[in-house]
Amino acid sequence: MSTTTASTQKLAEKLGAMGLTVPQAHPPIAPLTMSQELAERVDRLGLQETNRHLRNEGFTVIKNVFTKSECEELMAALSRHSPLGASFKLVSKGEPLFFSALANERIVTVAESLLGPEMTLMQYSATMNERGIHACTH
Repeated sequence: MSTTTASTQKLAEKLGAMGLTVPQAHPPIAPLTMSQELAERVDRLGLQETNRHLRNEGFTVIKNVFTKSECEELMAALSRHSPLGASFKLVSKGEPLFFSALANERIVTVAESLLGPEMTLMQYSATMNERGIHACTH
């Protein structure tokens, strides 16, 4: 039994003891049939586990997306657009770095693996934590 399943079961038991019910969890998202080109890209970029985690858990962390220099540039751009460290609708800010970040091959590959070849990435948000630039590691 996975940790997530065990946690969900414990929560259901606690709520059941209070006379409440938990909606049934959705099953993991079934993988799409990938084109040969996409499967080769996933393999080349080492994204198999990232995709598996996204399908099974509903979220993932895509590692090694940006170099330290790219990360520093993105954080500086984010700071210019949002002094508080969080920004939404980054594409609408008109910052070229935000466009190139969205078009990153690793991000596009994971999105395409989940959503299919006709997907469109339109907006995204970013949050810069208090660790700031120290979090930029490759």
